[in-house]
Amino acid sequence: MATHNFPQQWLLAQFEQMKSRNSRTTLRSLALRLELEPGRLSEFLSGKRRITPKMALRIAGRLNLDPVERNTFVCAAESLHLRKPVDAYQNSPAADYQLLELDRFNVIADWYHFAILSLMELKDFEPSEARIASRLGISSLQAKSAIERLQRVGLIQIKAGRWVSTGKNLETPTDVASSALKRAHKQDLKRAIRALDDVPTHLRDITAITMPIDVRRLPEAKSLIREFRKNLAALLENGEKTDVYNLSIQLIPITQSSTRAK
Repeated sequence: MATHNFPQQWLLAQFEQMKSRNSRTTLRSLALRLELEPGRLSEFLSGKRRITPKMALRIAGRLNLDPVERNTFVCAAESLHLRKPVDAYQNSPAADYQLLELDRFNVIADWYHFAILSLMELKDFEPSEARIASRLGISSLQAKSAIERLQRVGLIQIKAGRWVSTGKNLETPTDVASSALKRAHKQDLKRAIRALDDVPTHLRDITAITMPIDVRRLPEAKSLIREFRKNLAALLENGEKTDVYNLSIQLIPITQSSTRAK
């Protein structure tokens, strides 16, 4: 997918988030905030008009974006990708992961986008918005919007009723400040807290360890944690796939499973 679409996708995601927080948010009210004609904003959101770097700077200022989001948005408008060099474990069999640029991640940061990609690999997957909503415990509207966003960023293709995931083994840049990444991590932690009460112990693993450390070893520790996550994913994905789980490092189910119901 061409990178000049990313600013439009990000702005559209921002608009949808504003509407979810305040149902009174309209295209006209957003245009007023951005000091744009509603028709011009509509063209930006539909992709009919390209968001130039100069316009991206103007929009970033009107939305009061933090420096990182501002830089990401403007760089995307300039058709630049934020990439981070692969770590020292790039030759590991478990390290065959595709880097998802932050400008694309901003569009699909909410947890259920990645859950849908994983859901598509289950043996009993049904390509239905209602079924996806039921399995993930989200609304049909959320499922519909998420599927549309995944299609726009090129991670799902639907042709003649056949769903194909093109976004397996994705990872985001590490050690990068991002409000979207913060939001995603907060959602993971909230689900883990709910799992303490809602999920039987034999279907989850939430553990912790407290230790004295040498802070200078943290970069090495982070690399080991990344390698562990990938190796564990390779282990658990090797077999009959029946449920979608999240590891944070709390291993918890995020699908509504018929197995758990029994």
